[in-house]
Amino acid sequence: MEGELAEKIELFKKTEEELNNDVVNAYSEGFQDATAQFACVHPEVDLSPFAESKCVIEGQLVPKE
Repeated sequence: MEGELAEKIELFKKTEEELNNDVVNAYSEGFQDATAQFACVHPEVDLSPFAESKCVIEGQLVPKE
């Protein structure tokens, strides 16, 4: 019984990690797609300050903690 439980826990952890990776990859692809579309419509805009690792706090673009 304990061996079966350990197997289920291990499978759960593996599945959880895979799902987390899927979410991160989907977010990253969406961000890259959005910036590419914006750059296509507005090629004169410098998008280099924007990154997935930044957020807006009090109207300022800052690195995420």
